[in-house]
Amino acid sequence: MQAVINVAIAPLTTNPALWAQNPQQSRLVDELLLGMPVEITGEAEQHMVPVRTFYGYTGWVAQDALLTGPKAEEWLVQPQMVHSPLG
Repeated sequence: MQAVINVAIAPLTTNPALWAQNPQQSRLVDELLLGMPVEITGEAEQHMVPVRTFYGYTGWVAQDALLTGPKAEEWLVQPQMVHSPLG
């Protein structure tokens, strides 16, 4: 299932149980940015969802950082672009 990151920055971590207990002790894989598409790859555990980014990173992200369903599908069919202050 496809989803979209709906917060400014969503940490992507390796261990949902450890993240739930103490986020500083969990390994940070990446930071996902607002509007990024991800693929949900399994079932949620402790309010964390396993995902894969469009560039192949895998890990767990907070369930409330994801937009799913019709709103996500609507976003995913829109043309995407990256804006840079350099041009």
